[in-house]
Amino acid sequence: MNVTTRNLLIIIGSCVVSIVLSNTADLDKKELGALANVFYPPIVGIISILFYWVAVRIFRWNPTVIMIIACLFNIATGFKLRFFD
Repeated sequence: MNVTTRNLLIIIGSCVVSIVLSNTADLDKKELGALANVFYPPIVGIISILFYWVAVRIFRWNPTVIMIIACLFNIATGFKLRFFD
């Protein structure tokens, strides 16, 4: 398995962690605001995968650094929706 495939799998894993984190929040009192907890993490995950692809393929940046940034952004999104909303 090459570096790009491994990094993409790690980013997808962080997106799954973000989805699980955001959906474990108490969504009873949020009403329509609970839709943010459902839809934002996958959208942020797709954006981080696109960011990784553009940064590595087009700009030739370091793939490991970009993977870490994308994973931290995904997990931070899950934490924000879980604990700070």
